[in-house]
Amino acid sequence: MKAIVLAGGKSTRLRPLTWELPKPMVPVLNVPVMDSILSLLCHHNIVDVCTTLMFMPQKMITRYGNGYDYGLNLTWNTEEHALGTAGSVKATGNFVDSTVVVISGDCITDFDLTEAYRFHKKHHAEATILMTRVDVPIDFGLLVTDSAGAITGFQEKPDWNEVFTNQVNSGIYILEPSVLSMIPPDQAFDFSRDLFPEMLRQRRRLFGYEAPGYWSDIGSLDSYMKTHFDILQNKMHFHFPGKEISPGVFVDDGTEIDASAMIHAPCVIGKSCHIGPGVVLDGNVILGNNVVLEEEVMLSRSILWNGCYMDYAAEGRGCVLGNRVHIMHHVLISENVVIGDETVIREYASVKANVLIWPRKVVDPHVSVDASMVFTERRSATRFGKNGLSGVINVDFTPEFASRLGAAYGTKLGEKGLVAVFWDGSPPSRLFRYAFIAGLLSTGVKVYDMKAMFLPVVRQTVSLLDVDGAIHIMVSGDTTERLQVLLLTPNGANVDKDFEHSVESIYAKEDFIHVPAGMIADVEGMPDVHDSYLRHLMNLCNQVLIRKAKLRIILTASSKDLIDYLHKLFSGLGCHIVDAYVTDRFTPYLLLQEDGLQDALLCVWMDKNAETLSLMDKSGQVVYGDLYNVLTASILYQKNPGIQLLVPASSPSVIENLAKKHGGHCTRVRNDEQAIVRMLMKDDVFSTAYNQYQLQFDAIASLLFILEFLVQHNTTLSETLQNLPKWHLETRTLHCPWELIGHLMHRLLVEPHEGTLDTTDGIKYIFENGWILIFPDAEQPMLHFIAEGTTPRIAITLLRKYTTLIQWMMDETVGTS
Repeated sequence: MKAIVLAGGKSTRLRPLTWELPKPMVPVLNVPVMDSILSLLCHHNIVDVCTTLMFMPQKMITRYGNGYDYGLNLTWNTEEHALGTAGSVKATGNFVDSTVVVISGDCITDFDLTEAYRFHKKHHAEATILMTRVDVPIDFGLLVTDSAGAITGFQEKPDWNEVFTNQVNSGIYILEPSVLSMIPPDQAFDFSRDLFPEMLRQRRRLFGYEAPGYWSDIGSLDSYMKTHFDILQNKMHFHFPGKEISPGVFVDDGTEIDASAMIHAPCVIGKSCHIGPGVVLDGNVILGNNVVLEEEVMLSRSILWNGCYMDYAAEGRGCVLGNRVHIMHHVLISENVVIGDETVIREYASVKANVLIWPRKVVDPHVSVDASMVFTERRSATRFGKNGLSGVINVDFTPEFASRLGAAYGTKLGEKGLVAVFWDGSPPSRLFRYAFIAGLLSTGVKVYDMKAMFLPVVRQTVSLLDVDGAIHIMVSGDTTERLQVLLLTPNGANVDKDFEHSVESIYAKEDFIHVPAGMIADVEGMPDVHDSYLRHLMNLCNQVLIRKAKLRIILTASSKDLIDYLHKLFSGLGCHIVDAYVTDRFTPYLLLQEDGLQDALLCVWMDKNAETLSLMDKSGQVVYGDLYNVLTASILYQKNPGIQLLVPASSPSVIENLAKKHGGHCTRVRNDEQAIVRMLMKDDVFSTAYNQYQLQFDAIASLLFILEFLVQHNTTLSETLQNLPKWHLETRTLHCPWELIGHLMHRLLVEPHEGTLDTTDGIKYIFENGWILIFPDAEQPMLHFIAEGTTPRIAITLLRKYTTLIQWMMDETVGTS
């Protein structure tokens, strides 16, 4: 067997440590990662090795040469442009003439490659993915296998609500030459995103081997530190350099340690170091070669590379120092600080938590560094959630954050992009908008600064503009403290997760485009389009029929501007607004006290962004959530014979019954509203009436068409609701630690179970008389349970059975850990 080591990445997530160093040369326990990989290959008698390079290739070639010093025959293949993981293997040409193991140049592992090879051959596989289990699987690709080990499904870098297992792709593959024919030459092509899904579609022999042992991807600063501490805790077979002078304390040749120094295990100290009087190394400390610690230096959970110097009474807690970093006396370095090569921190200075300092910077005496140099914010501020970004204004969403997010978004689009910026008219949105536009302009992007608009108007307007992207900034929920930020595609839908992850990555790396002054574009204003949106809706409906009906409705909404807007629409259609007032929440008990309730066709509440619609009939029955979705599905099936609806996996089964009754169809999908909107908006949803987007995601259009439907059928909301089939749903939520979610979902997936298993969204068991759906929350450490039964008793029984089972699994897992 041969081996290919993929070592061409720029390793931007490890900066500043990799600013001038290829990631495979980064030391782990004072041993470069590449050394560990080559030793592993040699241990398994794999001697023919090709390494793919792109970023700083000469440093790798100079250090490792032809590999003879490692007992290997080492060759190199340098790429001129990024080819992706599979593309890099393809570019090695004739090297792959027999079975080959492909391993990433940024992993630390003690996997038994020989045993994995036996598994591969035993199953006559064309490709075998070595799998492992992790506590937090959202940064990896998830894999599902059958009992024989054949791979049956993938999920690449899921959100928490998409986690169905903690079994992940390690990035180590065993391949047969036949696989290479599926990889196009000289173009970017990835194993996990392109090749393996295609193998699955073609039903090629693709297997997963769950490899026992330790594995870690050191691709981020967090995982880099965690890998060190894992190895120090003996989670991996590792040959520590030096001699063990006391249990868990390893010291290499030429190091001098003062008798008064206190060294607590675990600890690794390199060659020719000086440990002065009163020094305290308080566990989980790794020192490279030629490190000098003067008297009374204190270190804990820290990693220092070669040649670092710390003067007396300096202190470091949970930090990483690159080569030849100079720390003067009484300096305090806090948690998660990373300092690049040859930086000098002068006396009495302090570096606050989460700060990154690039190489060869100087911090003056008594300065407190609370932001990365030269950059301004910590790396973790941009985690996209289920519905874009959400945060507290001037806490999470500062002007600096908004500007840098704008720069990241502009960098993703490219300096010739054109972006429309929308907002909801609120003061917090205005503040964010100005700062965001500044960041966009710094990248050379041209900006349309739009008037304040409601979200459905925004989506339609974007689809009419010739832009490369758009953003909508709006107050979130029923508070003025939080903002929600949506990035939109040129057709008005939310961008997908790959796009969000790209922006997030650019933000985290702070790898922004900054154009010269002469390339900074102007900001152009645009006219108000609210009236044209109303005219468009009115043209889609039967105005004569609605005017003739002289409808009477009660309007409530969480925004006065929205009340005025709705008043303009329905007054223009001859409707009488019995009453209208602003309320942040739908309040049926107040509406029941309305004097004009019995004269009104229905009561309406709409959220301030005009996305969510709730209705109430004269009897006080409230229509929202599942009932609203069933009502609108019934209308859509009646108005559009043969229509196909996208239905969340958590929706009642009566929607299938409605589809059969009216000759329609439905496809069960993940319970992700933005993904559904994105799929719906692939078609033109603005030119025709009665489509799923309008009825379920545009509250203004939905209200208009529901009213028209009632008039056309000479019926009331109460009568329409009475004709809907009944269903019985029960829900519950359990708190579950993040690190257990993947483990529990995997057990539900693979252990024997009753009913039919469906993994469209989470884990769903389907029985003759009902079903139970279990899925993680996207943003909180929780598991959600939804049960449906043909009777309330069946739904409650299913819910109790599976919440009890999960609680028992959690208790058992915690008890054995």
